[in-house]
Amino acid sequence: MLQETTILNWRRFYERDFVIIPVYLPPIQPSDLNAGLFAALDLAKLHGLKGSREDGVSGIVTKVVDSFEAHHAMIQETQNQLESRLSTMEAVKPVNQSGESVDQAAAICYKQEGDQTKFLLIHTSNGKRWIFPKGWAHKEEPLWLTAQLDARKEAGVAGDVRREDPIPFQFKDEQTFREKKSLNVVAFPLKVVSEFEPDQEWRDPGWCTLEEAKHQLSIKRVKGRHLHNRKELHRVIDEAHKRLSSRQV
Repeated sequence: MLQETTILNWRRFYERDFVIIPVYLPPIQPSDLNAGLFAALDLAKLHGLKGSREDGVSGIVTKVVDSFEAHHAMIQETQNQLESRLSTMEAVKPVNQSGESVDQAAAICYKQEGDQTKFLLIHTSNGKRWIFPKGWAHKEEPLWLTAQLDARKEAGVAGDVRREDPIPFQFKDEQTFREKKSLNVVAFPLKVVSEFEPDQEWRDPGWCTLEEAKHQLSIKRVKGRHLHNRKELHRVIDEAHKRLSSRQV
C-alpha cells in the first residue's frame, strides 16, 4: 500500500492533470495520514471523501465521480476568472457596504474535520510570517471575487465564499506604517472544497486549529506595526470562528 501510494503521489507532482482523491474507510481519519510512514507524503491536506465498507467498490467509485462532477464546474470557473484577470488592472479603492474605501480583500479559508474547524494560513511575501491569502482590490471586480481568486493563486484552494457581511480589519505594511496609516481590508470566510498546488508554491499553505493559527500569526509580531497586525489578525480569526460556531458561515 505504501509503495503504491508513493508512486501515485510522485505522479501527482509531475503530471499536472493527475489527481488523487483519498477515500477514508472507518476507522481511518484524515489526521491518520499525518503519522507514521504516510506523513512524508503530505496527503492529509488533499480533499478526500468518507466511505463505508458497505459501499463496495462500485459505490465508492460513484461517490468519487459525483464529488468530482459537483466541484469541477466551480473549479474551472475560478481558474478561468483568475487567468482572465488583466495584469494591467488599475489598483483602486472600492467601497464596502458601509461606504468606506477598501484597499484589499482577504479569504479566511476553513474546513471541518469532524467537530473541529481548521484554518488555512500562508507565508507572507518575504516568507517570515504567516497570513491569510489576500490581494489588492481592483476596479470593477467584486471584493469577494478578489478574495476567492487570491485564495486560488496563493493558497491553492477553491470553495464557497460567504459574500455578505465580511469582517473588516486594519493592516499595516511598511509603507503605510511610515505614513502613519493602515490598509483597510475586508475578510471573507471561504469554505474549502478542493485543494491543489498553488500558483505561488513558496507560500507553503498549512492547516491549523484556531489556537495553532493564532500561535502562527503571533510569530515575529511582537512590536510596532507587527504587533498591531497580530492583534487585528487574532480578532478576525476569532470572529470567523465565532460565526462558524454559531453556524452563521
